[in-house]
Amino acid sequence: IVSGAALAQDLIIDDIPVVRGQSGNPQEQFESSTFIYPNPVSGSQATFNIFVPFQSNIVLKIFNVAGELAYEKNFANQPPSINNGTTGPISFVWPLTNAAGRRVAPGVYFVVIREEENLGGGNVLQTVKKILVQ
Repeated sequence: IVSGAALAQDLIIDDIPVVRGQSGNPQEQFESSTFIYPNPVSGSQATFNIFVPFQSNIVLKIFNVAGELAYEKNFANQPPSINNGTTGPISFVWPLTNAAGRRVAPGVYFVVIREEENLGGGNVLQTVKKILVQ
């Protein structure tokens, strides 16, 4: 029986990347791959593309400039966007309505997207995006 120390000498362990959900920087990838289009919105709807770096509960909240909650969507438990190429980011179409189903007024809105990892990790990712409704 050979001790583990003798085997470990020929391995360079500094070069082994430790990656979670196939992403070296989940926060950066989440922020850069999560977006709203078209922006500004001149039609009847806006589409949200939400990147999910690890399995998590996702909540999207839209606030007007006064800080009032205009709309909220809970996506609950979502699988990662990178899962052997079988799943992609969440695509959600917002019909520019508030919680009561009425069309929102033209103006600037702030979108808060929050992801909380739910498979043993405690990672929390959050980003704020601005959207102009015309």
